[in-house]
Amino acid sequence: MFADLALYEAKAAGKRRVGRFSPSLRAQANQRASALQELGQAIDSREFELYFQPQVLAASGRIIGFEALVRWNHPTRGLLSPDQFIGVAEETGLIVPLGIQVLQMACDEAMRWSSDIFVAVNVSPTQLVSSGFGSAVLAALEISGLPSRRLQLEITETGAVDELEIEELEQLRSVGIAISLDDFGTGYSSFESLKKLPLDILKIDKSFIAEWNDDDSAVVKSVVEVAKALGMQSLAEGVETAEQLQLLRDAGCEVIQGFYISRPQPAVHVAQYLSAAVQASGEFVHSFGGASTRDGH
Repeated sequence: MFADLALYEAKAAGKRRVGRFSPSLRAQANQRASALQELGQAIDSREFELYFQPQVLAASGRIIGFEALVRWNHPTRGLLSPDQFIGVAEETGLIVPLGIQVLQMACDEAMRWSSDIFVAVNVSPTQLVSSGFGSAVLAALEISGLPSRRLQLEITETGAVDELEIEELEQLRSVGIAISLDDFGTGYSSFESLKKLPLDILKIDKSFIAEWNDDDSAVVKSVVEVAKALGMQSLAEGVETAEQLQLLRDAGCEVIQGFYISRPQPAVHVAQYLSAAVQASGEFVHSFGGASTRDGH
């Protein structure tokens, strides 16, 4: 067993590596086994909840949708962020049942909102290649009653390259579901693959927004131009300041998301958030710079 642990560690570090057993490896293996058992029980017990972060038009501030972000309401450790459990879920395949649960929760919650606001749900590469993925998406819509045009699926750059996955995405898109490519610019997609994928939105990674410089500006402008050329919408995440918003507007970015608009908020607060936006403008419009909506809950 000790040799196996060292072997796995060497493989994880890359090719042509030598791994040596250490007590820390055994501790890590025990932690992973415990996490796996806990995660399976959490899915069965429905210990997960969704937080939602708004996406708004950069030019006007009109709220057009919310991204669903999963949290684990752990019975002893409190509320856990995705980076504390998604990795284990991916490696063990539990991301598939968890993803289905999240999708159904998101669709159910979106039915409580105005009929012109969509929900965006992240889809992992493992989910996308799993058997029955498309059927599970359609089932979630049917059970919730959510119109397909109000659902967006966010895939990653490495998550949709095979013909079968592309075909499944095309089928989902044909019924009105929008497809977004998340974290664009950080993975392996080429412009050729962009033309092959059935996409509606290019989502610019927050790393290009966080510390804006000339190089980042060039990347953002290039992504915006590519999106326009291919008939897609551009969306920037991680927007935290008025200056970043203005730079993105100048670059022609269409949709923004980030703490400057609102932090992710529990589902129960979304209706209040939308109500405050309506009171401020007469419609679902975020007031840029307004502390009441920017600070979240």
